[in-house]
Amino acid sequence: RRLTQLQEVIFQGLSFYAVWNALAFHEEGKARLSLNEMNRVLKQFGGFFTPVRLALHDMMLMQFAKVFDRDKRVVSLPNLLSVARQDQSLAPNATPQGLDAISQKTAQSAKVLKNLKTLRDQRLAHSDAKPRDVSLLAGEVDGLVEAIQEAFNRLCVAHDGGAVIWGPPALDEPAEDTAEVLRILGEEMDKEDRRFEVWKSQ
Repeated sequence: RRLTQLQEVIFQGLSFYAVWNALAFHEEGKARLSLNEMNRVLKQFGGFFTPVRLALHDMMLMQFAKVFDRDKRVVSLPNLLSVARQDQSLAPNATPQGLDAISQKTAQSAKVLKNLKTLRDQRLAHSDAKPRDVSLLAGEVDGLVEAIQEAFNRLCVAHDGGAVIWGPPALDEPAEDTAEVLRILGEEMDKEDRRFEVWKSQ
C-alpha cells in the first residue's frame, strides 16, 4: 500500500516534469513546431506560459522532495527502506547489502535534489542567468528522474519481485498533449496573420 502511495507521488512529479520539459526545451522528434515557431507562441502567450512553467518546475521539485523526505509521517524511499531493514519479510527478495545499495543511491539523489533547489533559487534571485544554466538544470533533472525510477523499482523487486514500467503511454501523454496545444496555438496565430494580411490588402 505504501509503495503504491509513493508511486503516485512519483508519477505526479514525472507528469509535472514532462509538461515543464515540453515548455522549456525544444526536442527534435517530439515538438510539433520548429524552435522559432515554439518561441513565438510562448512569447505571444507569455502571460500564461511563463507562470505555468515556473509553477510546474516548483511543483515537480516539491513532489520529488517528498520521495526523499525523512519525516516519519511521510511515505518516502528512505522511510520504506528503513522499515524493510527492520522487517525482512517486507523485502524477501533483497539482502541487507542490496537494501544498503538502494539507500546509497537514494542518498546521492537527495544531494542532486538539494543542488537543483539551490540552482532554482539562484535563477530566481538573478534575472541575468545565462542559458547554459538552464541546460545544466535539465541534465540534473534527467539524472534525478532516472535515479528515482531505478531506486523505486529496486525496492519493488525487493518487496514482491515486480517493477513499474515508467515509459509510454502514461508519461508520454502529458508531453504530447502540451506539444499539441502549442501546435494548435501556432496554427491559430498563423490564421490570424493571414486574415490580417487579407484585411490590409483590401
